Amino acid sequence: MPNRADTAAAYRAIAAGNGRAVPVGDVAQLQSPESGAPFQLMQERSPIDVAVMKEIVRQRDTDLKSAVYSIIGNDFAGALRNIEKVSPDVVPRRPGTVLPSGSIVQSADPVSTIVADFMSRTDEAREQTMIMVQLHADRKAINEGIHEAMVITKELGEAHRIVPVLDRINGGRHDFNRIDDWEAGQVVMANQRYLHVTGVDQDNGNVILKDEAGRTHFWSPQELNATEIEVFETRSIELRTGDSVRLSKTQKQAGHAAHEQYRVEELRDTGEIVLRNGSGVKVIDPATTIADRHVDYSWAVTGYGAQGASARYSLALEGVEGARKQMSGARAFYINVSRAKDHVQIITDDRDGWTKTLGGRKNEPSTAHDALMPEPERVQARQIWAMGQAASKTAIGRAFLRSNGLSGSPVTARIIPPTRKFPEPHLALPVYDGNGKAAGLTMVPLRPGSGEVSRGTERRIITTGGQAALLQKSRNGETLVVNTLDEALSTARKHPTSGILLKTGNDSPSQQLLKISGGLEPVAETVVRAAVNSVQNRPPVPEDTVSTAVPADIGDAAVRDLVRRDSHQPDVPVVPEAQIMASDSRADVAGEEKLAKDLSRAVPQEMTDSEKSEIPDARSVTDEVKLAGRVLEDTRQDSPGIIRMPEESREQPVHSGKGDTELATELSAAARTEREIAAGLSRPVQHDAPERMPPELSHAPSRNIQKER
Repeated sequence: MPNRADTAAAYRAIAAGNGRAVPVGDVAQLQSPESGAPFQLMQERSPIDVAVMKEIVRQRDTDLKSAVYSIIGNDFAGALRNIEKVSPDVVPRRPGTVLPSGSIVQSADPVSTIVADFMSRTDEAREQTMIMVQLHADRKAINEGIHEAMVITKELGEAHRIVPVLDRINGGRHDFNRIDDWEAGQVVMANQRYLHVTGVDQDNGNVILKDEAGRTHFWSPQELNATEIEVFETRSIELRTGDSVRLSKTQKQAGHAAHEQYRVEELRDTGEIVLRNGSGVKVIDPATTIADRHVDYSWAVTGYGAQGASARYSLALEGVEGARKQMSGARAFYINVSRAKDHVQIITDDRDGWTKTLGGRKNEPSTAHDALMPEPERVQARQIWAMGQAASKTAIGRAFLRSNGLSGSPVTARIIPPTRKFPEPHLALPVYDGNGKAAGLTMVPLRPGSGEVSRGTERRIITTGGQAALLQKSRNGETLVVNTLDEALSTARKHPTSGILLKTGNDSPSQQLLKISGGLEPVAETVVRAAVNSVQNRPPVPEDTVSTAVPADIGDAAVRDLVRRDSHQPDVPVVPEAQIMASDSRADVAGEEKLAKDLSRAVPQEMTDSEKSEIPDARSVTDEVKLAGRVLEDTRQDSPGIIRMPEESREQPVHSGKGDTELATELSAAARTEREIAAGLSRPVQHDAPERMPPELSHAPSRNIQKER
């Protein structure tokens, strides 16, 4: 029962949390006191799926259940007759009490009559009786009357206590944005804190408040977000042991839940009040704790508080005196009757005046949609549709179906009986809008003739959003859309299991409307053929050829060419291992050549004994030259795959004992041999790679001959 703005805020919060919500309610019950009828609008003007629970299970008495069905069908006279069929004696009474004259009683003082009726019931019947009124003033008067009557009959304890209670001030959404709505003595709840209104400054437009800590606050009503506060007024009630009370507000911090009912069990000297119900014991102290002041008698409730509840018996006040007339109507009547399981006792101050308020719903709050986009056709069509019967259940309907070859077909049409304005019976087809909701009727007058039924001029009672009338629901998953009634009847004969939609406007049926019909519109054959051709005639996509970086039969020249190109790249690319090893070999040979030149220049100098011992043996150098030659020869003969290292043992250098001159001569000869070998390797390649780190400082794995040494 929230208003439009609160409903929208709730759905935004649910959507922000990726949640889902299933709204449940009854459009026939009381609506929000504030603007909007969101629950009804969602069902009538949106594509939301709606599931209607039509079976009534609460009422156990057949006459009472019939009364509820009559109210739903707007047959209020029939509902009153069914209510009066249930005698008041079904309610257990105390000995010596007088039964009401009937289940609907007129009284000049309905409050006193309800109190007397309640007191005449047994204790068990009282526990199962719900008293329903429409005004808070009547609720308070009845509750106080029952309390006083139980004090007189000594059904309550002798000790009593006067406790303060808080009653919420219910008004418009922005009532408290006006300074005139504030009064000293009011209690305000904001952000789970209580503040007392100590004064109102009319000159400056401020409200003066004091919190529980004694701090003073100044509020400007015009700048106040009135939707985030609750305003209460304070009154006092007398509590005795045996009183029936209920909590009127949910207080999570205090452990209170609204509408919980308790029995007063004990009044302690400390001021605490002990309450008990079937769930356990609760202790409150309204005198010192403001959160415990949301308590009141529980015998009588308003119609808003009764929504969603049920009881075995109900006592209802229906009247038209004073403000009662503003709240009287079909919605309040429906709530009062549908809450009871076995019996309803109605007390009214004016039966004739009250029954007149049931014929219409003039007191309903109108919505902005009704004001800006009125759709009276929807209501009118619903009333006309309720008058009709299925075509197969009337004689003229069966004759019409037979004359069109549709005998036994599951058409959705109804036959509307003649009226004073339209003396001919009509064939009615339901019209739906783009949201899949009922939007009116297509009416066709029927004129019986000799052997067949002729049709008159078609007329429509539809809203501006009506798209198509449904002649037949689909049973094979296919729905066919036609433009005329003749075409619809002919198509129904040819396709008895397909859905038939008769267009009433220029727009094509929406997906929601097709869902109502039970099928989908078939795709045109030309569209299917074009789609198949586009797939079959699609040009082939050429396959990408992957080229290898180094063919298997590449020669030495190609390897050197690749090395030359790679050496000029800014980043070192991944090069096959054969190229890396060949390049390393040439670089090492060039290093040995340089070393030989340096040694040849140093021959004339005299060396000390320690220096002589550091000169390698000439045979070791010669062995290295021979080894380099064999590796070079293997490199030229093998393919640029993995170069296999010769598995010969390396000899340790041994000093020959030769003189310095002979040693220098041999080194020079070895150097010339190395220069000739290196020339053969390095002549075609101008290697510009950066200088290689010395082997003893490099952390890379050994991959060439020189590093293996």
